[in-house]
Amino acid sequence: MIGMGRSNIGYCGIGADGRPVTDYRAWNPCGFGCSRRCGDCWALAMSHRFGTGSCDDCRQFRLHYHPERLDQPARHKRPSVILVNFTCDTFDPWRPLPQIIEMMAAAAAAPQHTYVWLTHDASRMAAYLMACPDIPDNHYWGITVRRQGEMLSMDWLARVRAKLWLSIEPIEGDIDLMTPVEAAIAPNMRCDAGRLAGVIVGHSNRRGAPGTETLEHADSIARQCECLGVPVFVKQLWIGGTLSHAPDRLGVPAPRNLPWSAPRERKR
Repeated sequence: MIGMGRSNIGYCGIGADGRPVTDYRAWNPCGFGCSRRCGDCWALAMSHRFGTGSCDDCRQFRLHYHPERLDQPARHKRPSVILVNFTCDTFDPWRPLPQIIEMMAAAAAAPQHTYVWLTHDASRMAAYLMACPDIPDNHYWGITVRRQGEMLSMDWLARVRAKLWLSIEPIEGDIDLMTPVEAAIAPNMRCDAGRLAGVIVGHSNRRGAPGTETLEHADSIARQCECLGVPVFVKQLWIGGTLSHAPDRLGVPAPRNLPWSAPRERKR
């Protein structure tokens, strides 16, 4: 049976100790597919461009599930950073809850790894985490945010006691990480952005996409993260008409010490 493939995603190279991390893995028990089918989704483009093996659901980018992949983390003995379902959405609103529970159980059966999750559905992920009696310490829970309006859904940040992170990619406008939550949702409460475990920010890789006309929005995120003491990784920016990966062209140096970059030692 095929195991988890290595991930070459752009921010997985440097560990918290400054040394390269060599074992990032992609675990995709939900394959390629999402109910949203956003037009600028990189995973959707990948499924169309390269195909996805023998799975017709993956090729058609339909929401589905590969239970035969659940044992992959347990069979991979070397402690690794595992990026989970970056080609779909674990917390898709149409995904059955039993599937999510099965994936979490599979991760719990392989505690030698560090798991990094990412979703567009903050509310469903928050509901799941708030219902968990014991949130694993080796998991990082991320949400994609592109613009200021999406921060209004971040009231969960002040209530969920877990290792949370933001993927602000692609950034499409100015974002205030300390935006007050709407009073109707949580009176007198502000998002505790200083509790974030990390932030990833970057432009779209499509020339001329919204937000690519300026560096100011990404620069603002880097400055806010510096003030909050939150690690930030600048993934890619359009500079002078050229897409620059991991650039150093912001007003604040962006440390690349994302907290999951150093795999945990296996328990003896």
